[in-house]
Amino acid sequence: MWHDHTGYRIGQGWMEPDVSVSWPDQRFDGKYFAGSPMIAVEVLSPGEEIDRKLTLYFADGAQEVWVVDIKYRAITVYSQQDDKVIRRVVDREFRSDAANAAFSLAEIFGEGHFSEVSSGKDTRIASTSGTTY
Repeated sequence: MWHDHTGYRIGQGWMEPDVSVSWPDQRFDGKYFAGSPMIAVEVLSPGEEIDRKLTLYFADGAQEVWVVDIKYRAITVYSQQDDKVIRRVVDREFRSDAANAAFSLAEIFGEGHFSEVSSGKDTRIASTSGTTY
């Protein structure tokens, strides 16, 4: 898991998600990872357009993109399945197959702390900042 300022060389340029999970065997050239992360987390800024980022991430191999809207306390998860991008609005809880983790909106937008509790294969992630998972 990487926080802000981790770059990925995608297409002819590079992108820097707010939080990312790289692929276990993803190549790193000392400055950038090659290709999209396995999971990219984007925290929306006022007026930010996310469609172009989604297109670039999925065109270069991302499995999931989580879009966090702090203002509306909402998360939308996009995932690539069989050459289709599936959009899921998180209403209470979400289970990420890519991360093998579950999280809830109450935990993420809750009390202002980060916690991680692991039980067996599952990891439960909680955050309020939207930029730390």
